[in-house]
Amino acid sequence: MKDKKLLNTFILFGLFVVINVAGFYYTEMYQSDEITSAKEKFAKLIAERIEPEYIYETLADLKERSKSLDELLKKEDHLIPQNLSQSSLFTYVDNLSQTYSKYSHCDMVFRGIETENEFEIQKYELSGVARFKDFYKLILNIESGVEFKRIEDLSISDILQLSDDDYPMQLVKFSMLVSVYSSPSNKFMTVDGVNQNFLNKDIYNIFFPLIRNEVPPNKDNLLDVANAKLLALIPEGAYISDSKGGSYLLKEGEAVYLGYLVKINFVTEEVQFVINRGGLVEKITLTLESDEGVKK
Repeated sequence: MKDKKLLNTFILFGLFVVINVAGFYYTEMYQSDEITSAKEKFAKLIAERIEPEYIYETLADLKERSKSLDELLKKEDHLIPQNLSQSSLFTYVDNLSQTYSKYSHCDMVFRGIETENEFEIQKYELSGVARFKDFYKLILNIESGVEFKRIEDLSISDILQLSDDDYPMQLVKFSMLVSVYSSPSNKFMTVDGVNQNFLNKDIYNIFFPLIRNEVPPNKDNLLDVANAKLLALIPEGAYISDSKGGSYLLKEGEAVYLGYLVKINFVTEEVQFVINRGGLVEKITLTLESDEGVKK
């Protein structure tokens, strides 16, 4: 029994030696190159190891640089957004049109997408009829807005249309092609994006004639100076009657039909009006010396 245990011990020891010899042989003969390569890679990783403090410092530097670049971008007249949706211009013009008068409208049609270098250009056709101030506001916001847009192939003409109270209005009929720029990169846009601020600026209507045949109706029933008579001058002002028999007590600066009472002269017993008849400005003087007044 004792000899059997000793035999088993020798057998197990022999197997252990065989396994170790075989493992050593396999490791040294077949895996030596792989082990050497792995050791070299590990040593390189240890040598190039980046400390957390260095990572935090680098991140802080990048944030500061990003902030500086944002400040520079904010000083630019235009910014180019990243991956702009096709509905952006529709939304922009629709929000702007909320400030238009009821006589203005703008239709939009998407015409496709073009590429230029690293930019994507969305093409839209805008057309409609608008009051001149609304048309100018549209042009101003497209060309001067923060997001870069450009107007091409603009054509305009004037048309005459009656308002609800039958007063002639000079409207603008327009058609234009608008290019809207965007980029797959965010390097042309600030981190905070941009605010959609609508610009507004009054400008003279170039289609409005200097001299017109039409004059606005007297909706407020003001004194019509034509054929009016100066009845009396009292401390409260001038007492005047019109051609229909109506009477008015007016002070200096008060409005009359198409003009204003600009002066009451108690010494010469006369009153002076400035009247604008379709662009033709005239001064009318009424005195007490004549029942029908004197006009100059």
